[in-house]
Amino acid sequence: MLHLFKKQNYISFFQDVDAIHAMPTDNGDEWYGYIPKQYPFEDIIEHLPANAKVVDLGCGFCENLLYLGSLLENPELHGVEFNSDYYNDVSPLVTEHNLPITLHNENILNHDISSYDIIYTFCPAKTDTNYQAYTDYILQNMKDDAVWIEAHKYCPGEENSETVDNAISRYSGEVTKLYEDSEDNGLLVIIKK
Repeated sequence: MLHLFKKQNYISFFQDVDAIHAMPTDNGDEWYGYIPKQYPFEDIIEHLPANAKVVDLGCGFCENLLYLGSLLENPELHGVEFNSDYYNDVSPLVTEHNLPITLHNENILNHDISSYDIIYTFCPAKTDTNYQAYTDYILQNMKDDAVWIEAHKYCPGEENSETVDNAISRYSGEVTKLYEDSEDNGLLVIIKK
């Protein structure tokens, strides 16, 4: 059920995004507009706070932020995108479709995350050579009782959850893994501080 968005606005937004950056699937993924149905967001709602302030770090075209936000009651949505091309493409569409998202064009590590209830990431640091600095930034700066949803798409030869598990072990006693779901094409982990 789409609580926050009128379904037509949501669908038309992704039709416009598809027109700008069509991303055909070559592995049979089912797409919901621009979103591959890769992660079971419906299954994790019970672990998420109500009336949440949500940030997607590395939001791209906001597809996962909107999908997650559509399942929550009264969320406040923020997207942080470093890539100016993505930001410049999505920003006018968010305005045109009157979507309640505040966009920030800045480096993830410069964005103050201390006020968010939910922090969502989809592999933005998998190409970063310093994954530990990235996870440390999130785990040190997220507020108490906040949750971090970390999603990965598996790449050939990748050690699937090792980096997340290492981050959790470094902060033993401060964070807890609430949820983990590993599927053929990805991993979804929820960490609570």
